[in-house]
Amino acid sequence: MRLSGKKAMVKLLLIALLLSVLPIAYGVAEASPLPTGWSNADIGTTGVAGSSDYNTTNGTFTVKGAGSDVWGKNDSFQFASTAMSGDGSIVAKVATMQYTQAWAKTGIMIRNNNTTGSVQFSLFSTMNGLLMVYRNAAGTDAQGVQVGGVFSPVWLKITRAGNVFTGFYSTNGTSWTQIGTPQTIAMGTSTLKGLAVTSTDTTQLNTSTFTDVDGTTTTPPPTGTTYYKLPSRWLSTQYLYDGGTRVNYGTGSGDAYLWSLEDASGGYYRIKNKSTGKYMEISGGAAQVVCSDIASTNTTSHWAINVISGSFVSIKNRSNNGYLNVEDQFGYPTANRTTAPDNNNWWSEQWKLQYDSGPTPPAFYPQNLVSVSSPAYGANVSGNTTVNIVAPGLTTATAKSWLPGGTYGSDSTVATVTLDASGRGSFVFPANSYPHGPISVRITGTNGSVSDTSYLQLYNMGGVTWNEGMPSTAPAQASGMSLVFSDDFNAMPSISSNGSGATYAAHKPGGGDFGLIPFADPTGTGNPFSQVGTYLRIRADANKNTAGLISSLKLDGTGITAQAPAYFEARLIGPSAPGSWPAFWLMTKNTYQGLSVPADELDTIEAYGGGGAGNPNQDYGYWTSSHTWNYTSTVTGGIYQQQPMNTIGGGGGWAMTPHVYGTKITLTDTIYYLDGIEVGRHPTTDLSKTQPMFFMLNLAAGGNGWPMDLSRYNGTIDMYVDYVRVYKQ
Repeated sequence: MRLSGKKAMVKLLLIALLLSVLPIAYGVAEASPLPTGWSNADIGTTGVAGSSDYNTTNGTFTVKGAGSDVWGKNDSFQFASTAMSGDGSIVAKVATMQYTQAWAKTGIMIRNNNTTGSVQFSLFSTMNGLLMVYRNAAGTDAQGVQVGGVFSPVWLKITRAGNVFTGFYSTNGTSWTQIGTPQTIAMGTSTLKGLAVTSTDTTQLNTSTFTDVDGTTTTPPPTGTTYYKLPSRWLSTQYLYDGGTRVNYGTGSGDAYLWSLEDASGGYYRIKNKSTGKYMEISGGAAQVVCSDIASTNTTSHWAINVISGSFVSIKNRSNNGYLNVEDQFGYPTANRTTAPDNNNWWSEQWKLQYDSGPTPPAFYPQNLVSVSSPAYGANVSGNTTVNIVAPGLTTATAKSWLPGGTYGSDSTVATVTLDASGRGSFVFPANSYPHGPISVRITGTNGSVSDTSYLQLYNMGGVTWNEGMPSTAPAQASGMSLVFSDDFNAMPSISSNGSGATYAAHKPGGGDFGLIPFADPTGTGNPFSQVGTYLRIRADANKNTAGLISSLKLDGTGITAQAPAYFEARLIGPSAPGSWPAFWLMTKNTYQGLSVPADELDTIEAYGGGGAGNPNQDYGYWTSSHTWNYTSTVTGGIYQQQPMNTIGGGGGWAMTPHVYGTKITLTDTIYYLDGIEVGRHPTTDLSKTQPMFFMLNLAAGGNGWPMDLSRYNGTIDMYVDYVRVYKQ
């Protein structure tokens, strides 16, 4: 299944499916220049250019920085700063940050100037807690004081009195705790204070946000009405307008071509024309879309706006479930089609809410789908974290997550939420009661027989240390064997495109990379690999068109292998999204010679993500399978078996909590394990007896005919690997 066929996917299908990955919410306010008196610059050699901007509506700074570090004799980071004279202070809230590497830093700083080795005093949020960094003399080594257990979001404050600098942090913005001891640093009267961000990786940016920055103010949101033009996706230069006797489309302009939205409750809107003040409706039938003074309670004037992809939406009438469309190209739209459009079909039923004037447009969310507006998917959390849900058309949501305890832990209900008329609601996720590290919150929304489930992936910076890290003893399955390789991912592993000079290769030996998003090299802004805490994170990012694979065999046939009798295992958690394809699998070494040579493949876990119509709906099951490629003789036996995880061990799904997946190859049988429990076996095939085996870990996306749509997750999904180890006799 993996060795051949993947590269034959039709290019047109690839392009069409990749168009479906843009974020589901849109209408976000555009960034503005930095406040008066502020500027930004990359300090030192950062590798990737950074940037800084400011949203005047909500007072948020977004600072993107690369660079090697703020440490040692020279600093390398993005700095958004303003001048400070004499004594003073800087206060800011680190709202969000990306943990691009173990010591990625986001925080505040006062420094003498913008030279790389300048004296400075700074406070940072990192994945290891808070860090106070200071350099007492230009060009000398920086020093630091760490505060464990405190993570973003967090308020930071630096004060200067003479040459004495003091750092503080707060978890609520009002009560402050001093960090370390005050430092005496000889700085000039004229200094710079500001926001500092480094990814500690010159190939990628750490995108961070700050709020509550002193010396800046927010602009009150503009009042009034937001107006849109409504072009069809199919006829992109034609715009809807109120033509008097009916709604038409054309290429004109003016108020007749402008529309506003009014809430009609339950996730529906009324669409009002600016020129006439009348509402779009179909009370005279689906073939006659008109504007009138129809009563607000009449459902023929209620329309559901459902995001298809990016800024394209469908507009469906509440009374007949008909989609506004221009399929017949009569010069006017109808609402007589009930086949739901998607990113690849029925563009005549899709529209663009093209912003024209007025306040910043709101974000829109798909009907009858559970979306999370905050925290961001993949965010780092600790303590009590408020989760905000948006699910238009649904009335109730239940959130579940995996509790630690015992061997397997247990499923738990975090909260049951009654959603308001627009489908919004919130609950508090008590992260400190749940396992440290990667974790999922499974949120299911319902309204009668209609339901939808969303997986909110988070990384718990606090929480309970449970079943985490590589055990100090060998598993029973490896009895009588010796450990020949292990990687606990406590440090970033070495990965290169072909494995040269590294532990792992980033592509499948012998060719045959697969999936709709290509496996990427560990370089540049699309690098899919990072070390987060004690885990290797492999990311599939549809926005960057990159996914990740590591192979213990290099492309030249050298590397880490083990010949039967042998045992391979890995502990990991995968993401469930339409098209997600996490896997841990083995192949015989000779596969590096090409796709036509005989080879064995043993899929320890091959999981297919995504729930709902047209998706695998296998969140509580994964596949164990074997393949014998290019054999000249018939091979009997083998395995192709779905593992019902809800009935094995503790019952946790592969996307809910990390599990240990293992494969043991003996000279007689090949045996598969889940958390140490045997889940399948078959006679060992010829090549598996005589050829060394190597392992691969990957997060692919899309393939095998099922849809790929990462839009709900902003185009990004993550797989976390805790450890991998190999034994042989």
